[in-house]
Amino acid sequence: MVKDYPINLIKAEKYLIDLIKEAGKLLEKYFHAENLGKKPKGEHDLVTEADLAVDELVIKKLKKEFPRIPILTEETSDGNFDRYKKTDFFWLVDPLDGTTNFSRGLPHFAIAIALVFGNQPILGAVYNPLYRNLYWARKDGEGAFLNGRQITLSKETELQKTVVCLDWSHALALRNKTLILTGKLLGKVGHIKMMGSAATDIVHVACGKIDAYLHANCFPWDYAASVIIARKAGAKVTDISGKKWDVFTPGILVASSVIHQKLLKLSNLSS
Repeated sequence: MVKDYPINLIKAEKYLIDLIKEAGKLLEKYFHAENLGKKPKGEHDLVTEADLAVDELVIKKLKKEFPRIPILTEETSDGNFDRYKKTDFFWLVDPLDGTTNFSRGLPHFAIAIALVFGNQPILGAVYNPLYRNLYWARKDGEGAFLNGRQITLSKETELQKTVVCLDWSHALALRNKTLILTGKLLGKVGHIKMMGSAATDIVHVACGKIDAYLHANCFPWDYAASVIIARKAGAKVTDISGKKWDVFTPGILVASSVIHQKLLKLSNLSS
């Protein structure tokens, strides 16, 4: 037992690293396949055979190793999170974050798996099998890591020199929020990027490749694993108005404390 957690996090971390690498091999095979078996999912989203195959593999392995811990995944969720909000301990899985990129042959995507306790991620791994980039962290660990090397945030403190990433919501009705956010950032930050994988973008904050990530409305599996990695790298994580964040909070702002504070001052980001 580690602290108050029902399982040994060190052992769980080792298992998670092996599992996500195995899932990555499967995902990479699909990436190079001629037919991805795409089909629509919702208004402006899609699912591929790769999403479903990786999801099935991860669920099977987690159930076998941790039979008492519930699993919430993007592909099996019905959108009702009430049960999980009342569950102290569960896995959150996105078998393929960045499905649109993946389906178009763009390499900006990842598998993301988090262990959640009290609606906060305490263990997370994010993996891009094409680049062999594996990020991980655990709450009681010594930091955040990329392929075994400890990572830290960008040291940028001037807002006009920052690179800030944000993304569209899949729901058309919510995309106006992203337009408003973008308008408030224009001319105030150095560069604005929309790259289509929250999990990847947040770990890029963790390792200093970008300076901040914002999203007006996201799902729990999109960023839970990345959040624990970013936090252990030193990032501040809140909703877009600066309030407390948990895995069921729809909006998110991730940055160093200095940049986080400056972004919040941009005419109230949440309004």
